[in-house]
This record gives sequence, structure tokens and C-alpha cells, in this order.
Amino acid sequence: MLVIGCVRPTCRQLIMKRSFKYDTVRYLNQSGWFFSRHKHLFKTFKLDSIPKLPYHETIELSYQQYKPSKTFEIDTNLSPIVMLHGFLGSKQNYGTVARHITQLTRHPVYGVDMRNHGQSMHAGPHDYYHLALDVIKVLQDKNWNDAILVGHSMGAKVAMIVGLLEPELLSKIIVIDNSPVSSQLDESFEKDVVGMCHVEYDFPNFINKSPTFQASKVDSILDQYEPDKKVQFFLKTNINKNYKIKDQYFRVPVFNFLKEDVISNMGDWPSDKLNNKIFDKPVLVISGKHSNFVKDEYLPIFHHYFTNVKFEEFECGHWVVTDKPQEFITSAVNFIS
Repeated sequence: MLVIGCVRPTCRQLIMKRSFKYDTVRYLNQSGWFFSRHKHLFKTFKLDSIPKLPYHETIELSYQQYKPSKTFEIDTNLSPIVMLHGFLGSKQNYGTVARHITQLTRHPVYGVDMRNHGQSMHAGPHDYYHLALDVIKVLQDKNWNDAILVGHSMGAKVAMIVGLLEPELLSKIIVIDNSPVSSQLDESFEKDVVGMCHVEYDFPNFINKSPTFQASKVDSILDQYEPDKKVQFFLKTNINKNYKIKDQYFRVPVFNFLKEDVISNMGDWPSDKLNNKIFDKPVLVISGKHSNFVKDEYLPIFHHYFTNVKFEEFECGHWVVTDKPQEFITSAVNFIS
């Protein structure tokens, strides 16, 4: 058998190849593929009646500071640590580990709710470029200088993009289980959104039932889409405590996420806006051994954007902070200090 040489692609070629593959998927979505695949959902959930998210270039982000106690003394001369959650998450996801990091480092530690999540406003477009612009705005508005960004999943990509767009705002980045590539997300993320839409659509039918009945009903619906009880619990952290007043069961606009195919955006990487961008300060990438978000083939792309990067792998899946909180705290504190 005659084998005619194979040249290993350059990092830039890998980026272009991935962008082309993903842009093709995006084109198919825009030309009706997504609608045809979910045509029954548009009808079932009456998505045609859902108005688009209002456009905002940037928004004010809700944030909170994490302290182990009210009297704990923080060294305000140290770099602020700003923690960014993942898709369908919120700033409360980091509460326990963030307080431990505050206690061990004495750095001020903050969590923010990104657009369409937690207590931040609902706004479009929900894509990585605008998510990053929101974080840049809060860093500048709050004078969080030389910040250390810590982001998981969606938040990890946002942290990397902020560092590449405005490197002078940051001193370090901790990337938790994501990569600077365009890659279609696992269908489980889409199923979770559809399951939440099912709950949102049905909740007027059980809004006046007992809390026990409501909880059982929500679980029975989510069971049809998400078998992992740990992930179900995570999804239910989005339940709006004032849903009877606000007429919306979840804090996140799940109908918009489905109608506007936000899941595709969450697999994206805006390489067109990051040409010739480099972040040369320290970056720590923590990945889950049993997750597919950080693959060996992505490592050259990390090195393309980040010249001072190191990698750690934990014995877990995508939910690194939840599954390995002590290991995460130890690695983060060592890196920060």
C-alpha cells in the first residue's frame, strides 16, 4: 500500500477547519434545519408567540461578594477574583467554594450573573462576544483591576475571550472544562432546555397546587429529558422564587433559548473577532478526565492564544467544581497565590 505523506495541520488551519465546520452547522440552522428538527416544539410550546429577547450591546450584571463571615478581613490591595458560571447556572453555584477561596487567599471574591441568568436582565443576543462585553463592562465599572477570572463551561469561554479582547484588565485566568474552539454541544444540553420549556409551559396547570405536588410534577417532567438527578437539581436552581408574581417559573428565558437556538451559540468560538489576539499572562486549564470539552487535539489551539498556559486533569466529568470541590479549591488557591 502506498501512503502519500500527511502533513500535520498548523494551529491556524485547525482553527479555520473548526470554524468552517461550525459555520456550516450555523448556516443549516439559519436556513431552516433547526426549525424543521424542532417544528413540533414550536407548535407545542407556541414559540411563535414568544417575542425575541430585546437587543442590548451590554447590560449591567448582578453580582455579589463572597465572604466566610461578615467580619472577615479581606485584603483589598489584592487582585479581585471574579467567578463566571456556566450555561443555565448562576453566581450562587460558586457560593461554598468561593467563600473557602476568600478565606484561604484573603482576595476579594465576586460572582456575577451573566445576561439571561440569575438576577441579571434578559437580553439578546446571547452569544459569547456579547457575554464577554458584559463582563468587560462590570470589570471597568467596578474598577476590578488586574482581576483573576475563573469560569466554568460557558463562563470559561467568556473568561478566555475577555482576556484576549482586553488583556490589560486581567492578571490571570482559570479555565474550567472548556476550550477555545467551535464544537457542537452534546445533545443533553438541548434536552435540558426542552425539558425546562416543558415545565415552563405546564406550570400554569399546577401553580396553585401544594409545594409537594409542584415538586413532584417538575421532577416527573424533567425525568423525561434528564436522567441525572444531580443535573436536575442544578436545573431547578433556576426556579423563580416569585414565579406567582412574575408569571415565569424559571429565571432563565428557556423559550427564547430554544426558539433562538442559543445552544448552537454556546458551542461557538468567535475566532473572527480574535484574530492576532494573544494573552501572555498565566492561565490554568482544569479539565475533567471523563469530559469531552478539553481534548488533546485542542491543546495546540490553547497555545496559539495563551502563551503561558498549564493544564490539570481531575478524575471527574464536566461538573468539575461540584464533583471535586476540595481538589478545585486547592488547585485554584495554589495558582492564585
